[in-house]
Amino acid sequence: MTSGSSSVLLDGRSQPGGPCRFLAKSQRRDRGEIRQVLDINRGRGLTVTTVSDTSNSATGTQPNGTKLALPQQDSSLHDRALVLGPGGPVGTAWLLGLAAGLRKQGIDLGAADAVVGTSAGAIAAVLLTRGVDLFDHADPTATSAEKVALVIDPAAMVAAFGAGQGLADGDDPVRVRQEIGRIAKGANTSPATERIERFAAAYGTGPWPHPGLLIPTVGAEAGVPVVWSAADDVPAHLAVTASTAMPGLSAPIPIGDRTYYDGAFRNGSNADLVAAAKTLVLIEPMAHLFPTPAPEGPATVLRIGPDTASRTAIGPDLNDMARWPATFAAGLDQAESEASALRAVWN
Repeated sequence: MTSGSSSVLLDGRSQPGGPCRFLAKSQRRDRGEIRQVLDINRGRGLTVTTVSDTSNSATGTQPNGTKLALPQQDSSLHDRALVLGPGGPVGTAWLLGLAAGLRKQGIDLGAADAVVGTSAGAIAAVLLTRGVDLFDHADPTATSAEKVALVIDPAAMVAAFGAGQGLADGDDPVRVRQEIGRIAKGANTSPATERIERFAAAYGTGPWPHPGLLIPTVGAEAGVPVVWSAADDVPAHLAVTASTAMPGLSAPIPIGDRTYYDGAFRNGSNADLVAAAKTLVLIEPMAHLFPTPAPEGPATVLRIGPDTASRTAIGPDLNDMARWPATFAAGLDQAESEASALRAVWN
């Protein structure tokens, strides 16, 4: 696949407002997310119970009778939350380079009390919270795990983003996400098993690395968002692989007897999951295209997106693995200019 074919999907210029504009416009809780998300830190009194009624009421009842409740805005919540947004393979490189550079400046993002990682951000979140050497991922194109050519179905990607516009337009979110799931399952992409194996080889396996880590996905069959946490006893690499399973780029990933696709189709960067934190750091590789509105609640919100040099390195095609090394380096350099503001709210 050429770089131009995927940039049609990802550079935000292929149709008015960009095909991903629902990521920025649909920043609200959606009907259908009916499971408990997490008691992130039981010892400190934080309970996040799910959520997602698109009505304006604080509670509601689904057609199946499930009670819904919004996260509790409790003064005992943790001080620091980190949100890492979607951005494809190239966005992953920028996130890792930025985080590596911040570590050099004495700022460890992995020390957050709560971490939300979506799609590209899920990869970065797991590596950060494991405490691995991020420079080991400065050029994954040199490793056998990342030499596998991506099998991309451009038509399916266009169809999925087109269907996703319904989330911004106020269509029934369950039906919209079920349609996206059907598109994902019918796309001509690499098998799920191959992607799981590749991700395990590239990013490792092991236990859930952080009690406050949240990884959003969407159920392909039910059309219902599922946010994975330490409480679910699911291997982290499976949750990450599912959260990155963009329709047209990957088949939905099986976890148990269901399959799941990219968590960006829940609510973009999913910053609403930590809206009750005191300090929120929101880092988005696509901030220059589809910025996430900051949720109400945190007393302090610091947003970081690619600077001019990083945007140049990222380029128009977020799937272009050849751009990874330069984009990692750009994120590394950008960390120097971001460190002062971040240190003031983080350390």
